[in-house]
Amino acid sequence: MRPDLGGASKRLPNATLATGSEDSLVPPAKLTNVSLQLTGTALEPGERIGSFENGTAVHVVVADGATHLSEADDPRLVRVTTDWALRSVGESPSADLGITVRSIGSVLYQFLFGLAGVLAGTALTKRVVIARLDDNHHLDAVVVLAWLAGFSMVLHTTVSQRVYHFGPIPAQATKYVLLGGLLLVVGLGLDRLASLTSWADSRTGLALLDLGILLVPVGAFVLLSTQFVTFQLVTTVVLSSAVLVVLGVFLAEFAVLSVRRRLRWTGIGLAVLWLVPAVVPPYL
Repeated sequence: MRPDLGGASKRLPNATLATGSEDSLVPPAKLTNVSLQLTGTALEPGERIGSFENGTAVHVVVADGATHLSEADDPRLVRVTTDWALRSVGESPSADLGITVRSIGSVLYQFLFGLAGVLAGTALTKRVVIARLDDNHHLDAVVVLAWLAGFSMVLHTTVSQRVYHFGPIPAQATKYVLLGGLLLVVGLGLDRLASLTSWADSRTGLALLDLGILLVPVGAFVLLSTQFVTFQLVTTVVLSSAVLVVLGVFLAEFAVLSVRRRLRWTGIGLAVLWLVPAVVPPYL
């Protein structure tokens, strides 16, 4: 039975249901089923029912050729959703909204170019500090702080600004507490292991310990945070893996530059605590 869309108690907010024709996670047929559940009418792409005035307008849009990853920067979807939002608040959108859609690819190129600069800048920082800092006790700390500043600037001006905003998220404090606790416990355990075993001083041993400080706490955090929900688990593993690959490159650079273990783990751990909770669904 179709719900009474005009009734105040059953009134739906204006909703536009959008996806890409090549989206395998949310195919167009799924939006038709969702529209049936919301309105009692199975809407095909391009169809709309209801009115903006009483908050019952529902629309289904499918962007040709767009995938699950490219929908965010599809010009048609950006235009349609912006137009819909303006009409929902009583505004009449102009013919030209003045929106410039930047492709995810171009943003990622900028991000990777910036990372190359941070890699070079980190190595250069150590050389400069060695030449000018008499007290080498603080050398590694300066290198790690310089890396954090450069990495933060590059991420903020590219991916975090244009594609996906990375934390902090105060409303999800539980996630930060959980991940912070895991990083601390695993870090202390691996550091203790390193001090008790001779193989930890070898190149292979150092590499295994560095991988452990990245993979063990993050892996446990992902499993606990997603509560083993399959869809969210797969998505989060993919996103967190991308984060870990980037951080793993810098962790390897710190090892090559002979940055002390505890300092490089501290710097990378802070980056993990900053980035990983942002890509994990808010189940906690």
